[in-house]
Amino acid sequence: MKKIWIVAALAAVAILVIALARRSDGPVAVSGAKQPTVRTATPVRPQVGKQLDIKATAAATGKANFKAGWGSNAGQVGARAANESNPEGPMALVATKDGVMVLDQVNGRVIKFGPDGKPLKEFPIGPDTAQDMAVDDKGRVAVLDRVHEGQVLMYDENGTLIGQVPVVGGALNEAGGATGVFIDDTGVYVEREHTETVQVMGPGGLPLDNRPTLPGRPFRDGTGSAQAMIGDRAAGVVKVLVFNDKADFVWQRPIRFPAPIVSIVLLDTDRQGRIFLGVHLANESPDPPYDLVDERIIVVGLAQDDGSDRGSVVLPPPAEADESLRPLSIDDDGVIYQMLPSDAGIEILTYTLP
Repeated sequence: MKKIWIVAALAAVAILVIALARRSDGPVAVSGAKQPTVRTATPVRPQVGKQLDIKATAAATGKANFKAGWGSNAGQVGARAANESNPEGPMALVATKDGVMVLDQVNGRVIKFGPDGKPLKEFPIGPDTAQDMAVDDKGRVAVLDRVHEGQVLMYDENGTLIGQVPVVGGALNEAGGATGVFIDDTGVYVEREHTETVQVMGPGGLPLDNRPTLPGRPFRDGTGSAQAMIGDRAAGVVKVLVFNDKADFVWQRPIRFPAPIVSIVLLDTDRQGRIFLGVHLANESPDPPYDLVDERIIVVGLAQDDGSDRGSVVLPPPAEADESLRPLSIDDDGVIYQMLPSDAGIEILTYTLP
């Protein structure tokens, strides 16, 4: 009889544990997103915010900072015609503390321009197929070449190569799946298929054999990361997910734009606690050849801590042949920089949220 009571007691405890587990608060399941494991002693209660409807339609007038013509001389950027694809030109724009840096892919170099548009310095990079670039507070530059085998290169503030690793490794199964590069005091990260980011280098440019991951693009202030995904392309819905520095899922917010989505062209942060999401929108003409009409880019600002609305601005769409991987950039103060190509070269425009 005593054994029967012991078995019954153990069964009751097991039922209680299961019931408590079913009642506990865990991460909200989000379709298409890999949910991180909660690593804190006290689980974070994720917040799902109300859908934010964006109604901005009037294009803003950007401040024209400067122009750079096509060519290979100082202060110029390269262009290359292609027989079976769009023409190639500058692939990335990064706003810095004292100007901007442009990845001049065709000429195989990085050019730094001052606030007045005058070239301050340039340095050569190895590949002429590089497609993305990031710059940290110390002026160190990370360059992503995802063509063929793919390489990530790190340069110091003087343009000296201090690190080089292959893209493939860890969670990065193929170079073509790399969708961006990021750099901060902890090292260099590569984004995989617009989802998680994989650390490929340490702070000094040394390769990492054990490549840790973050669930999204790292915040500029190191407090977390963010991820954006298209929820409903035709309805214009994008979902933004935010994680803290322990990779806990903190909040999610759906954002509805006033037109169908072509692509997400910006996901970045500033040092004022804001997330910037930029989306290329367009309608399709009703008759063949069904061209895109009413094109525009809308950039939305969100608070990092809760996803609340911080304003929006409408920018002109990219040129038809523009294949830049990073045509928009945010500086520490939240100023938006846009690189627009034309027949004469590129123009750098700036905008601020209202």
